[in-house]
Amino acid sequence: MTPRVDAVVFDVLETLLDLHPIAERLVEVGQRPEVLGAFFMRFQRDAMALTLAGDVADYEVVTCDTVGVWKPAPQVYRHAAQALGCEVDRTALVAVHAWDCHGAKKVGALAGWCSRLEGEPGDVFLPADVRGEDLVEVAGGLLAL
Repeated sequence: MTPRVDAVVFDVLETLLDLHPIAERLVEVGQRPEVLGAFFMRFQRDAMALTLAGDVADYEVVTCDTVGVWKPAPQVYRHAAQALGCEVDRTALVAVHAWDCHGAKKVGALAGWCSRLEGEPGDVFLPADVRGEDLVEVAGGLLAL
């Protein structure tokens, strides 16, 4: 049987780890809160890419900056699939925000939602294809589709 998922895309900001305690400390020592978001986004993105890629994995770093719009705009999800050389319907997003999974589903991508941040997705969002309590469970569920 051919796997349904060719690429798994992780929404990096807030999905991988909770940086709120670090952010609070940086604000305490005088850093401006608005600067921290961009720092954390790049830090998490690059750390994840290096960790997951290691010596053998092929990876691509895709950002909203390249597209010029923010999620959940459909162009972002389409761009991610194109950058990875995949069809949108064979690309899966892993995120902790139900709105992000909703955006992926609206363009025909697969979505895996991790409950770590929100607890339960709102009823206004399209349901994710896979739900789980941690990223390993969600990514594994997507790859098993």
